[in-house]
Amino acid sequence: MSEKRNIDQETRSFELRMQADAVTRATFLLGKDGERFLNDVLQKLADAESKSGFLCGFVDLAASDELEKDELLQYLVQQDLIVLNNNGSFKLSPNGEKRSSAQLPPQIETELR
Repeated sequence: MSEKRNIDQETRSFELRMQADAVTRATFLLGKDGERFLNDVLQKLADAESKSGFLCGFVDLAASDELEKDELLQYLVQQDLIVLNNNGSFKLSPNGEKRSSAQLPPQIETELR
């Protein structure tokens, strides 16, 4: 049971890292200096996935429950990738700007530009 739990934790940790890369890259492409809401960034990623026809999970992530989105938001804060404002909006931190160099699949990048 403990081994399965570790695998699940490792899998979730990997998912969060990949999701964080996607959010930082999308935020950068949408205008790194602007303030964004996570739901808006996830919706832009989902729209790009739908338009491109390249399935990569953004539609599911945008439709996920608020607990999963909050976990991602907290991960972004804990990793010092974003600066969270009192109203729930955020902008990229200097670390987030560095992390935003991790490119998305070309089909998604094209739709976000």
